[in-house]
Amino acid sequence: MKLPRARLAGMTLLLVCASGFAQSPVDGERADRVKQAVSLVSKHAYNASKVDWDKAQATALEILASDDSADGLNASIQYLISKLDDGHSSYRPAASSGASAAPPAGGGGPRLPLPIGERADGAGRFPVIRVNAWGGGDPAQVRSAAASLRQTLNQSLEDDTCGLVVDFSGNSGGNMWPMLAGLLPIFSEGLLGAFEGAEGKRTSIVSSGNSLALGGKPHYLNAPRLPLPRFQPAHVAVLIGPRTASSGEIVALLLAAQANVRTFGAATAGRSSANQAFPLSDGSALILTTAATIDREGQKYREPIAPDVPADLAAQAAAEWLSAQCD
Repeated sequence: MKLPRARLAGMTLLLVCASGFAQSPVDGERADRVKQAVSLVSKHAYNASKVDWDKAQATALEILASDDSADGLNASIQYLISKLDDGHSSYRPAASSGASAAPPAGGGGPRLPLPIGERADGAGRFPVIRVNAWGGGDPAQVRSAAASLRQTLNQSLEDDTCGLVVDFSGNSGGNMWPMLAGLLPIFSEGLLGAFEGAEGKRTSIVSSGNSLALGGKPHYLNAPRLPLPRFQPAHVAVLIGPRTASSGEIVALLLAAQANVRTFGAATAGRSSANQAFPLSDGSALILTTAATIDREGQKYREPIAPDVPADLAAQAAAEWLSAQCD
């Protein structure tokens, strides 16, 4: 049967529209951004092998097609991050991704007006150092932060004290390296821990007293060499809590594995994995968990860290323990 010309034209138009939607449900530039994100996440994320990325990409593109605003692009990439289910990876849209990325060891901590380290009270006769969250990746800034924390440590150990309290209870993370370099003299020499990648390869963190090596290579924070404190504490109490996360959590757990250290307070946030920033071409960035943290005893951390001594008044409990050790 011969179809009327108008009906035939309508069917032709319908077929063209349907075909066009099937081939290009979203504009190319935004779709490319999602595909770029899939490529980076599937290649670098610690939990990448647990995800069907072809299926995840298809769903992300469907999300993108449903909303042609910036929110649609953000939602589609946030969906990809959610599939990792690691509790630490995140996405920074272009408007908020201006901060420099930290090296692969924590990452994403806020820039705060607080100094990286400051002296505090609350442990009686024992000095207290509060180590704050600090974010930044510029080498000059990182060196300055490490030197600032080392100065705080040295001032606290100017007198021959038996005990020291290091407070990480409010440290939500950022860049771990100035934290570790600044406090390095109170860490014992040798293997401090390691990062374990998705394929099981470990990158060691080693101290030789006043210098660091990462994966067998000297860390750039070794130069210039920071001054050593006048005295060394025999015992160290570490304060932790639910706000202790990311890089702050990593440095605390590396210190906590020493025989002369006890932890006090409450369980940490459970985000001690190592993160790394991966920029996208529009100025946004993926902050991906790329490795698990291993302490010097070989224990892998993916869950909250429970304190040795649970305490509401952590500083007071720490002072009591230090008094018992030192008296």
